[in-house]
Amino acid sequence: MIVSLAHSFVHGRGKWVLLLIASLALFTTSLRAGIIISGTAGCEFGTCNVISDSSTAVAAGLGTTQLTGSAQVSLLGGFVPGSQPWGFVEVKASTITATTAGPARPGYFDLQYFSDGSGDIVPAAIEGGSIFGVFQWSFHDAGHTLIPYTLGTPFGITVGVEGLATQDLNGLHGWSGIASFQLQIHEGTPTGPLVQITDVPEPRDLAAGGLMMLMTGVWLSIRRARSPIR
Repeated sequence: MIVSLAHSFVHGRGKWVLLLIASLALFTTSLRAGIIISGTAGCEFGTCNVISDSSTAVAAGLGTTQLTGSAQVSLLGGFVPGSQPWGFVEVKASTITATTAGPARPGYFDLQYFSDGSGDIVPAAIEGGSIFGVFQWSFHDAGHTLIPYTLGTPFGITVGVEGLATQDLNGLHGWSGIASFQLQIHEGTPTGPLVQITDVPEPRDLAAGGLMMLMTGVWLSIRRARSPIR
């Protein structure tokens, strides 16, 4: 029963995950123009009973030489009498759009990244992040990498987590996860001086729309790579 419910729940989520991630823009609190904190949550079926939710997402660093961001989903479900099945899903994400001053010239992203999750039916939640079009990480993944970058051009970086809590005839189950990053940029070479990272100049509406489309694609690919149940 556990595997059967998990299969139907996770497999069914694949049908709406595109709409879910795209709809993050409708649930957005903007800290400032270049930083977007997004999230959505809801009961997918049954009568959900979430008794603890410590989910968060944060991002910072524009105007300095280091960007940071993290997202975490941590849910605790309560038992519903009669063993009635239910499922609750929550997504948290933080996104930064930024650039560096000056003309186009060689540079390097200096990225430290982390993602991890846990659960009692499938190994973990869906968690990870991306420098759009450049580098992507997901699920149990952590490391440090240097990536060529053209200074003076805009870029975007995001992290996000999808977690859930469920109940079936065998009791309560849950998935939780976390993803984070620290990003610096070097001038010229991997050991060159650090460069200040700034907000993208106006207008940014078209760029933000494009980044949201990229973010949707990133999360779809992370989800396909992550889910062990088809």
